Amino acid sequence: MSKQTQVLIGIGAGILMLAGVFTWFVYMPKLRQVKSLRITLQNERDRLAEAQQKAKEEDTLDRRSADVRRALDYVYRRLPAKGNIRDVIDEVSRATGRAGISYTSFVPQKASSTGGVADTPILVTIQGTYHGFGTFLTELSAQPRVFTVSDVALNSDFSTGNTMGASIVIHAYHMDSGS
Repeated sequence: MSKQTQVLIGIGAGILMLAGVFTWFVYMPKLRQVKSLRITLQNERDRLAEAQQKAKEEDTLDRRSADVRRALDYVYRRLPAKGNIRDVIDEVSRATGRAGISYTSFVPQKASSTGGVADTPILVTIQGTYHGFGTFLTELSAQPRVFTVSDVALNSDFSTGNTMGASIVIHAYHMDSGS
């Protein structure tokens, strides 16, 4: 083998050794680092996606919570903190006045309570026209307090003119102070 061939083989072997050393000590660690960073990147993307999902769920919960707060505010406006029969008389009087009818008796009954809400039934006898009675029910439903009506008995004897009588039980609701 000639000297020139030996030098070329030596240079080639040196280049291969340098390439091997470069690959082993520089390229391979960087390759492992890139692989590790890819795994870290994927993990962080997964965590980000999870955090975004939780944020959406939290936004949904915030909206639901706000809806519940609005509903509770509405209920608290419709159910006074305590039952005051004088307030109920005033509200029924306003409704009868707007409807153009009158009440002839107003007899509160024994109150009952269920689930933190008290119900005070009141036997009311009213006098007026049929349409006035319908208007009265509409006016009663428009009051701030929650009212329901039961046990409606109409006196349809129109021999005295265009008026009629009705006996109804109005249920006035309020928050139960015992709950």
